Amino acid sequence: IVIMDFANYWNDSSLRFRFESRYDDVSEPLAEYRVNSDGSLTKLGAPTLLGVEKNGKWGWVNINNEFIIPPIFDSGFVLCYNGIIIMKKDGYYGALYRSTLSTAFQFRYTYLSHCYNQTFLAHRSDGLQALIKPGDIQLTDFKYIGFVEYNHRKDVAKYVRNNFFGMQVSGDINLETGRELS
Repeated sequence: IVIMDFANYWNDSSLRFRFESRYDDVSEPLAEYRVNSDGSLTKLGAPTLLGVEKNGKWGWVNINNEFIIPPIFDSGFVLCYNGIIIMKKDGYYGALYRSTLSTAFQFRYTYLSHCYNQTFLAHRSDGLQALIKPGDIQLTDFKYIGFVEYNHRKDVAKYVRNNFFGMQVSGDINLETGRELS
């Protein structure tokens, strides 16, 4: 079985015309990455989906021009880390599992980004952040101002939050468990 992909999309004018002539716009082919233990990225194979805009919404088609992900999303720019595609729908971020296209994170976050392994960083509209895992499992409450200086070898980051008296405090947090270490 030969699997056709979008690896040479930008260099193949006939392939580009085939898709660009049918849609309002196209985005980058969906690249999938594995995040390594040191935080570096490894690209996983050639992209098999292309983001296309239809009637103001984005979806992803395969090389046969069949919608694999329906055109219901706000943006054609998406990222796929460790099998989870971060997307935006109706003004909110969420995510789908790449393998099943089922919901990994509900579309309810102001911003969502990969943090470490299967831990993601969710932002609320008030600017506060929390560490979460797929299935919207909160490792922490939404009480953090930020997370910095990731040490991927130790599964640790520095956090900043306000304490009970409104003063900023910082310390280390375990990115797998959400437990404050200091």
